[in-house]
Amino acid sequence: MNDPMPKPPGDERPSGPSDTDDALAQGLLDGEQGPGEVLRRQRESLALSVKDVALRLGVSSDLIRAVEADDFERFAAPIYARNFLRRYAQLLELPEEPLIAAYERLAHPEPPPLKRVSLREQATVRHRPVRWTTILLVILLLALVGVWWWSMSQPPPAPSAPETGDGATLILPPPETP
Repeated sequence: MNDPMPKPPGDERPSGPSDTDDALAQGLLDGEQGPGEVLRRQRESLALSVKDVALRLGVSSDLIRAVEADDFERFAAPIYARNFLRRYAQLLELPEEPLIAAYERLAHPEPPPLKRVSLREQATVRHRPVRWTTILLVILLLALVGVWWWSMSQPPPAPSAPETGDGATLILPPPETP
């Protein structure tokens, strides 16, 4: 089967996990090292430069340096960072899962525990102005609805007769019905 990442001549390494791999994986599990530190150490132990790794993975040297500094902000989403860590680990013949687990702890640290709040603590003096303002607004709204209702129940005022310019009242005949 073809190796997906060609190795330059003279780059013969034993395949399979070694004692170094186990020690690196243990350091990751203990939380002593980030995935970038493990990758950097392994790259250096294999005498590979950042440029060599960048060429083999088809990325920029800046991205390799960022990952080795545990700076995963350059990736658009966590799935891209995890995939890159897998490819980098395969290149360096490191176990992938401990690196991914270390990345998850680094990228998504455990949130602080939630504080329990009792109902008694929620009803404090700070909330009284809000409560009184709400009560006053409800009373005002009810008063406005009451005034509107009362005005709608009153009979309309009788129309007044038109006046002439000299103060006399003009009396008009009733309208004719057809």
